[in-house]
Amino acid sequence: MTEIKVSQENNYRRNGMDKHEHMGHHILAAWMGLLDFAGNRRYDKSLARGYTVRELYRLCEKANEIDGTGFLTFSIAYDFYRPTLELLSVSYFDALSRSGDFAEIKRLTNEMDILFTEDFVQAWESQKKYMSEGVAFYRKTLSQDEISEAVESQAAITAVRARECVKNSLKHRVLCTGSLDTENLRVCSDIFYFRGVSSMLRLAKELPDSTMSLSVIFPEGEKVDPYFALIVKSGGHLSLFTDEPKHEHPLQSRMRRNSRSIVNRIDASSFPYEILNLVSSDNERVLTSEKDSTSLVVESGKPIVVSKFSDISESSMMFMQALFEQIRTDFHVLPKGIPSLPTSILKTDETDRSELFPVALAEESYVLPVFDMENTSREAFAATQGENLNLETSNNLWMESFFKEEVKQMMTEMGVSNFLPLGGESVFLLPGEVKHPFGWVNGHNSGAIKFYSLDDDIVLSPKEIMEDGAWLARQNYASLLKAVVHADYKKNRGGMIQFMADTMKQRITADSEFFTPLADFSESVYTLTKEDVQLSKSYPSTSNGGGFDRYEPISEGRSVPCRWNFSGSKAYRFWSEGLVGYKSILPVLIHGGESANETSVACCINPEKKARVFLDIYPNNYLELARVLGINIEDLPERLKHYGCVVYTGNSILSRLDPVENINTPYDDLRIKIRLCLSVEAINEIRLGEGLSKLRLVDFKETLEDLFESGGFFLT
Repeated sequence: MTEIKVSQENNYRRNGMDKHEHMGHHILAAWMGLLDFAGNRRYDKSLARGYTVRELYRLCEKANEIDGTGFLTFSIAYDFYRPTLELLSVSYFDALSRSGDFAEIKRLTNEMDILFTEDFVQAWESQKKYMSEGVAFYRKTLSQDEISEAVESQAAITAVRARECVKNSLKHRVLCTGSLDTENLRVCSDIFYFRGVSSMLRLAKELPDSTMSLSVIFPEGEKVDPYFALIVKSGGHLSLFTDEPKHEHPLQSRMRRNSRSIVNRIDASSFPYEILNLVSSDNERVLTSEKDSTSLVVESGKPIVVSKFSDISESSMMFMQALFEQIRTDFHVLPKGIPSLPTSILKTDETDRSELFPVALAEESYVLPVFDMENTSREAFAATQGENLNLETSNNLWMESFFKEEVKQMMTEMGVSNFLPLGGESVFLLPGEVKHPFGWVNGHNSGAIKFYSLDDDIVLSPKEIMEDGAWLARQNYASLLKAVVHADYKKNRGGMIQFMADTMKQRITADSEFFTPLADFSESVYTLTKEDVQLSKSYPSTSNGGGFDRYEPISEGRSVPCRWNFSGSKAYRFWSEGLVGYKSILPVLIHGGESANETSVACCINPEKKARVFLDIYPNNYLELARVLGINIEDLPERLKHYGCVVYTGNSILSRLDPVENINTPYDDLRIKIRLCLSVEAINEIRLGEGLSKLRLVDFKETLEDLFESGGFFLT
């Protein structure tokens, strides 16, 4: 497959990703790979406008040579997208039926999956304006200068689209307490571009309060790449956020360096963006720290009143993160050089701004939602228990407040008929009935949702946790269950072809069937078989990191379910490529309480069958959670949209700034485990109905091991 040529290597590195991880180039790589694949086979038929697949591949190669950013190739691909994709599907499925090369099948599967995802369609729609212009440009005989001009113009369109996309997404995003003065945040309808930070700060002083403005900075000199910057001004607090490359920051010479330990700490964080928060003194010097007295000078005008770096609000951080996530994943990076941009799209720093803002702000405004949460920390609980309470042991008492009868009534009102809470450190929510709703079960249980209590303070009330847990418990996990049933697609190529063909049809026509429940959750009891006992003996002891925990010996006839615990997720791949990947498989045994029957559950596919395999899925953040549930992020409960949103105050560039802080969202330390209770017999009923082979318990276990070691589930 021809490598997509990219001229913006530094821009990709600044966001901590390579070119194929960028959304647009990831799609183009898949497109070119499938064109190359189909063009070398017998399906090299004519497409629209007389092109064959092979000729279209060569045309895209030529476009990559002319325009290394990929914009030109995007416009060509868009013009041929529908007829080509239909032809590629035929060639693809034919190859699956003939080939025994599973590595090639897996690669083609991933590439075809990329081209059928909802994100792909949205990407085309968001770039439609540019693509139509690109097609028109390409049909002409273009000189290199004309092509460069077309590419440079995309900077303006990218900025406009980024602003609109961020504004729309923020309407559905819940920000942390302390949002921008809880006022209406007006959005400048114009995008500004400047030659440097100083001129941008002059604009910032003239912005009305409660305003955000997106700008593009084209620094003078060829060594510095253009970059986006966001100004948020509210309540006298001005924050300037940039996605400037680490190695050429315009203020790097004026930033105080931190100690090596802090540098290492920032480098180890996952926050991928650069942040500037400039502090102004009365003598109009813009400072990057309180001790820096030789920083950038603001030429004229009254001083900018801003806070020091440590006072950046959580909501501003979340807002900035949302902005650059959109730029990083949905839009192409800016080209090098200073383009001749149309003034109708961008306003330059030479523009007379005296009459600008009444037009720029217009009537456009919206309210950023603020979510106020009740503080129910352990310390707050302890304060109600008198002087003799030991804070070190108050956690158990605090958690036990979850287990009262009013909580049971609360869950019933939420639609979950019963749940199994375990004291001390965990709260379990079980979809369906259990016979022992408030008992202790030796540190284990058979619930489907698990909430770990937080190590320190928690800012979520018991009611809020229960509400979100009840919502999770009502989900059907149909997509995930379907992936489990078809886990051994490598060994059943014929069945996989039909399964994927059906999946493609669903994606092309409608996705409503993805959310059809396969079965309701219920309860049941089962007994270990001779096969289970034999399987347990194949594992090493617990002391070696595996085995069936400490409940040995086990014997035939004992009612104790076993499960395979999949832990250690590959989070980014799991979300972006449609794979559920886990690094290790740890077999453990769930031991019963006073009676093992009290903790046994039914298969979630067929409640009439007894669950014998328990798959534990640990989504790391709200993006993974939505993927596992098979729903859109917008459909998550508002509080769960915070889940896993760790916000750091910087990365490598901030090795020159002090202090460094870790800002957590209320749900950041929460851990959610989704357990699928399965019966191999129920799985086989579905498989036999689809013409697939029947699996034994041991076969199913081996298949899952192979599946997880090779990269994960193929989610529909």
